[in-house]
Amino acid sequence: MNVLNTRKGVGKPTTTDEVRAIFSDYSAALLCGDADKWIGVWADDGIQLHPGEQPSIGHDELLAEFVEFVESMEVKRFDMVVDEVIDAGSLVIARSHFNGNAISRDDDAETVVLHGHQLTVFKRATDGSLVMFRDCYTMFSDSDQAE
Repeated sequence: MNVLNTRKGVGKPTTTDEVRAIFSDYSAALLCGDADKWIGVWADDGIQLHPGEQPSIGHDELLAEFVEFVESMEVKRFDMVVDEVIDAGSLVIARSHFNGNAISRDDDAETVVLHGHQLTVFKRATDGSLVMFRDCYTMFSDSDQAE
């Protein structure tokens, strides 16, 4: 799963460090189209709510949605920034935003700006690590102001 970078002698990483590490893995998997790495950050019963579409429920639907996306788009840059983390014990809530771009794989090779906000609920797996449990996001067009 994810690897946390902690300074020598500091001890256990914070919950915010854990969330950042998961988002780093999520982004890295998106950039290289690695479905196994991407699904590895999700709980088996994870749900992702997409703007204007039906949710993806569980690993099978999440994977199908991911594969469809990376087959249609080549992600060139994708940065996720943590804005707030609330640790409620067995559940953790993170508010974040993302910025990036991708190029469509069809004949027109259109550049698409990936920009929006995200609210993610994580849960603790049996080994104590965090996994994505619920995720919803907004997506802004090039002309929208989202900062």
